[in-house]
Amino acid sequence: MRRILFPTDFSELAHGAFDYTVAMARDTGASIEVLHAYHGNLDLNQPLPVQPAESIYDIKKDVIEDFTQRAHGVAVDYELEVGFAVDEIVERSQEPDVDLIVMGTHRNHGFWERLFGSVSSDVTQRADCPVLLVPQGQVYSGINTIVFGVDDDERYTTAATKLARFAAAVRADIYVVHVDDERDEEDLRAIEAQFKRILPDTVKYETVISESVEQGLEDYAHLHGADIIVLASHKRNFLERIFGKSTTKEMALDADFPLMVIREQER
Repeated sequence: MRRILFPTDFSELAHGAFDYTVAMARDTGASIEVLHAYHGNLDLNQPLPVQPAESIYDIKKDVIEDFTQRAHGVAVDYELEVGFAVDEIVERSQEPDVDLIVMGTHRNHGFWERLFGSVSSDVTQRADCPVLLVPQGQVYSGINTIVFGVDDDERYTTAATKLARFAAAVRADIYVVHVDDERDEEDLRAIEAQFKRILPDTVKYETVISESVEQGLEDYAHLHGADIIVLASHKRNFLERIFGKSTTKEMALDADFPLMVIREQER
């Protein structure tokens, strides 16, 4: 893994997620780019008195330099950008050297609040690289086991390719898990065939019997000591967005697990 992008608003939540990111970077040999976007004379996250742009930049520069001092033993640089946070993060995610975005999320928030609330919502739906949402207070102790929740009706070419790269970087095992209300060996074989040329041969494929997708994934993750859960975000057409719920949107996962979202590119 080459570079991790870490957007920050300098909150307490961001400090904890940054510690997690630094430990991951140290483990994988990645560098970190800390990004803070603000709106000129007005910062909605941290309102300041109206001041000349140069004064605000100087204040922000002092804050971000102090913030990055926490990164001992890791290569870190920073960017201060005037603009909307989501736009700046998404634009930076398109750079080829950025392999991962890490953002903090409040503990005790379900998947819906984490994935579809505020900045993280738009970032996970628009970013070109995987986005890892880290619950408040989470301590990095390595990523050894990844649970990848899948639906037999979806394609995962982009998501699986990027997941394979990430798993190799952190040296993790992948469990591909399909939750259904009954076991269907044909569905499981179709899922396995889809990933055969993309994911390593060591990947394990499982069908979990549960009436609830979110509960089935959560129970499986706890049982196997998962370190993160991964889901793919698929673009929906207008009617599906209004009347249908995608598998991803139905998740209400326990915030004990960092959650990675990878946007699947539509063919």
